[in-house]
Amino acid sequence: MKLRRKARPPSQPWTPAEDEKLREVNEIGLRVEYWQLALPERRESEMLMRRLDLGIKPARDI
Repeated sequence: MKLRRKARPPSQPWTPAEDEKLREVNEIGLRVEYWQLALPERRESEMLMRRLDLGIKPARDI
């Protein structure tokens, strides 16, 4: 029998402060692995989807 992990509870709505922090780490050019340090309560997939929702493009020329 395969064990399943418990489902994660739904995440809280994004706050303006979190949106600003996401913009900041993207502008700096940090890789996705380091975003977790800036927003530890968010999953990587959540941050990527939020970046798309906000229309933030990946940093260039790094």
